[in-house]
Amino acid sequence: MRNILLISGLFLVILSQITSACAQSIESVKKDIRRKNKPQKAYPDFFGFQYRPIIPMDAFGSGPVTIEDEDGVHNSVVSQNFGFSMGGVMRIGFTPRLAIETGINFTRRNYQTDYFVPDSSLQATTTIRNISYDIPVNLLIYVKVNESLYINTSFGNSFIFFPTNTATQTNTLPHNYITETEKRRWIQFALNANAGMEYRTEKNGIFYLGATFHRPFSPLYNVRTTYKYFNDPNAGLGTLSGIFFTLDLKYFLPVVKSQGPPIKAGIVDQ
Repeated sequence: MRNILLISGLFLVILSQITSACAQSIESVKKDIRRKNKPQKAYPDFFGFQYRPIIPMDAFGSGPVTIEDEDGVHNSVVSQNFGFSMGGVMRIGFTPRLAIETGINFTRRNYQTDYFVPDSSLQATTTIRNISYDIPVNLLIYVKVNESLYINTSFGNSFIFFPTNTATQTNTLPHNYITETEKRRWIQFALNANAGMEYRTEKNGIFYLGATFHRPFSPLYNVRTTYKYFNDPNAGLGTLSGIFFTLDLKYFLPVVKSQGPPIKAGIVDQ
């Protein structure tokens, strides 16, 4: 009698485990069916990459900055050189003609300082590289030309983060030429304006060519240039706007659609 009770108890435990496993399997199948039957987003999102060479320009207050020290010993001219910006970009669609574009970019601004010491007819040059990280948030507007070609424009703001100050020098002893830049704040804001065109393919993604105007709302850096003869320094102060114009090259990955038809509803849905 005792053996019969033990066998019956063991059978009930096994039956309970099998029932629980089946219930979990059925629930898993139901979730899979609901996922596959869920309608796709009407306006797809895209993820891609961009590279933007920074082109020097003299308009809108971005031209060379002339600096003189208080004693009139030297003067210097700080000019922006070619730089670049690169990073990831995400496009979030919410109507057939509108989208939000954001991402994060690594930006390097390059500057050149030309020094002049009139009394000694001395000249020298230093270069400096400034790093920042940009997070743009832009409203994008599409104009459809045909099935594959689109023209678009965007505008918005960038959040600019500065990791550090920078300095460089050129030694031609006993003469020493120093350029220093100091971030005015660790975060700043800038206006973005962009226009371009893109070619869309279903299998190979989106290829984009355009241009951007980037204008911070206030100067980004304080700059100090110093001419030092032996241990006698003469320094002048100025500011750098950080304005730039870029050529934009972007590539967006193709949208991957789920393969195959959804599982047909069966007894598990009853």
